Parts: sequence; structure tokens; C-alpha cells
Amino acid sequence: MATIYDIARYVGVSKSTVSSVLNKDPRVKEETRVRVEDAIRELGYVRNSSAVSLSKQITKTIGIVSAVDKIRVAPYEAENEVGRYSMDVRNSIFDQLADTDYSVITERCFFPGSEGLIPRIIKSGRVDGVILISSKFEQEIIDKIRRLGVPVVGIGARFGGIDMVSPDYRGGTYLATKELIQSGCRNIVLFNAPERYKEEAIAARREGWSRAIAEYQGDDIRYTEIPSPAISGGGGYLAMKELWEKGLRPDGITTANEMIALGAIRFLNEQGVKVPDDVSVVAFEASDLGGCAVTPVTAIDICKRKIGAKAVELLIRRIENPQLPIEKHVIESVLLPRASVIKRW
Repeated sequence: MATIYDIARYVGVSKSTVSSVLNKDPRVKEETRVRVEDAIRELGYVRNSSAVSLSKQITKTIGIVSAVDKIRVAPYEAENEVGRYSMDVRNSIFDQLADTDYSVITERCFFPGSEGLIPRIIKSGRVDGVILISSKFEQEIIDKIRRLGVPVVGIGARFGGIDMVSPDYRGGTYLATKELIQSGCRNIVLFNAPERYKEEAIAARREGWSRAIAEYQGDDIRYTEIPSPAISGGGGYLAMKELWEKGLRPDGITTANEMIALGAIRFLNEQGVKVPDDVSVVAFEASDLGGCAVTPVTAIDICKRKIGAKAVELLIRRIENPQLPIEKHVIESVLLPRASVIKRW
């Protein structure tokens, strides 16, 4: 539960000013009163609540907040976003905290619908610090959390003013595209993330893809980029269908994640096109799902265990010493060869 001190810190005024607003002191400026009252509503402050404390209590609890798309489909439908990325990173955080005194609380924020809203576990004061998993969070939310004085580490696209850990979108997509080119593919497609995602991650994938193609530009490589409508099997299916209906016939495909790759492969199978005999596929972000496919999908291992471990390390250090300089880390990706790529010469 938010305290009067949280309200004061959030608005940037003194505790006595917040008290004056609560006591309806007419000497408070109208602009200040509105800001304080807005903060009271936003942070869920309840006056005289038993949860309000005069001093900040140490909870020995870390919060993990992930952001997901609000898609109203059955969990078994192809359009459902599995959320394997956040699930795997979250599990690595659990593993990293197993031998510490910290417990964990998790929360999911659904988009659209959570824009501008501070996660409940932060508003309630139940955590000493929080790890945000997703590129869907806006800088506005980051700034609000910082004003509350809650240590925070972000995983995904970069944010200003906080410690960050990120997959190597650029380097990973470069490795995927290079693998296709070196195997003999000459008509290569990138199914990028949906356009509603952070432009930074989308652009980084595009840059890695373009860099690999530029290194082999004398080999007459044709290339196409299409945004997948969703980070899901259904999204990959529709993206591949759109490409097919335009008359494009790639011999190499790289995707923003494995679910998109699996959806694209499903469409190809329906057309009688075989992977890898006719088309090679490399997915970004390896998981067990791609490994269990009829044709196991060659993928980029973004090292999710390392991402989670580094996030925990940064957060505990930030909790213990809030004045440390901000750190940004990009975790290097590696190629995980499976069976969806063959040599074409």
C-alpha cells in the first residue's frame, strides 16, 4: 500500500504538503493540489490504512512483471501468444534466487489496457525491487516507478534511467541470416516482430539481417521483410500466407521468434513445400517448442538463463546500493543448429 511518503516522492513535494492537501488546507496552490490528488488515485493511497508505514520496510521480496498482449482466444488456438520468452526468463530468475533470502511475486500486465498504469505489486509496496520483462512497457511507466524510489531492472528493449539487460537482437538476426546465406539460400525473407512492438528491437533485427546480406551482396541475394501480425504461430501462418499470395517463393526464412517460424512452416506444409528440402528456416529465440517439431527448428539461442541471472545480479546490487551508475548489458547470442537448414550447393 502506498504511503504519504510515496505520494510526496512521486509528486516531488514535501510530506507536509501532501498532509495539507489531505486536510483540505486552502493555502495549497490549485496546481499542487490537483497533482497530489491525481497521485493519490493513481498509487491507490488509502488514508489511515493499517498498511501505511512511517518508514520503508524491507520485504526481502522481488517482483517480476511481464507484459502480454490481450488476445481473447482459447489457449490452444494458434493465435495464442505462448509467452515462452518471458516464461523462460522468469524461470531463470527463480533459479538464480533459489539460494538467496529473497522470495518472488509475479504479475502480468495486459496490453492494450495497462498503458500508464503502475503494476499493483509496486503500488502496494510489497517488493524491494522489480524486474520488468517486455518491450511493451512505456518510458512513462519507468519514470513513475523511479519516482516512487523502487529499484527496477528492465529486460528487453532499452529504457532510460534504469539498469537494462537485453538479448542481442542485432547480432542474433545477423547470425540467423548468415547461416541461411552460407547454406546456399539466395531468396531470403525476414518475418519481423509486429509493428506495435518497440521500434528499437524491430530495427535491430532489421539491421542484423541487412548487415549479413550486405556482406554477401555480390552473390545476387534477394530479400524481403514482412512484419508478422503477432508473435504467435497464427501470426507466422498469416505472414507466410501474405508472402505466398504475392507470388514470392523464398528458399530461406528467418523469424522474430520460434512460434512465428512454426506457423510459417505449417502454411508451407499445406502447400506441399518441405522444410528443409525446399525452404530453410532459422528462428530467433530458441525454445523446447522448436526442438520438438517434426523438423526441429534451427534457432538462435539468446541465452535466457544468462539474461535472467544478470537481471537478478543488477537488481540486488541496486537494492543494496541505489547510487551505483546505471548499467546496460547485451547478452551475446549463439546459433543452435537443428534440422531445418540444409546445404543447397
